[in-house]
Amino acid sequence: MAGRVISRDATSSAQTAPGTRASGSAWAGWREEVAALTRRWFLQLVRERLNLLLSVTQPAIWLVFFGSALGRTIDRDVIGTSNYVGFMLAGVIAFTVVTNTVTGAMPMLWDKETGYLDKLLSMPIARSSLIVSRFLFQFVLGTAQVLLVFVVAVATSVDVASGVLGGVAILAIAGLLSMALTALSTALAYRVPSHGTFFAIMGFVTLPLVFLS
Repeated sequence: MAGRVISRDATSSAQTAPGTRASGSAWAGWREEVAALTRRWFLQLVRERLNLLLSVTQPAIWLVFFGSALGRTIDRDVIGTSNYVGFMLAGVIAFTVVTNTVTGAMPMLWDKETGYLDKLLSMPIARSSLIVSRFLFQFVLGTAQVLLVFVVAVATSVDVASGVLGGVAILAIAGLLSMALTALSTALAYRVPSHGTFFAIMGFVTLPLVFLS
């Protein structure tokens, strides 16, 4: 009897061990897929150096240029602060997130229209890795933009009253907004038949957000 119990235990462990290894290898494979696809997005951005430069620095340029230009014409009593750049900071961050997520779905739309997306879907990779890789790329790019805007704002004597925790909260809120809009734009890019329809719908959705920012 003892021999039978031992043999059954050994058999069951031998059967479950491969399953455990398969699960672990599947998780490792999924992470490799996400890393490879995310690397592809970054390589595309790095190859377009002007696009990379403008993508990262444009929000900060907006903040400095419009902040200094409009700051001289705005009544300080109306905005409730003597620093117009500080007044614009939250709006520029929100506008940066909105524009970043809207344009972020364009490469996926081009992949769809050129047929490259069909090639990716025919490969033995998880469908979720396509979405997650784009989310990671957008999150890193958006975080870099917001951080640069924040650094430029502080360098131009903007005082964050809530301190470091307030800065972290701003980054967290910007990240949540970026994730929500990225999900919307990505889902729309997969569903619409052409880029013309995509821009028409996203323009209708994001225009109120631009004015609110």
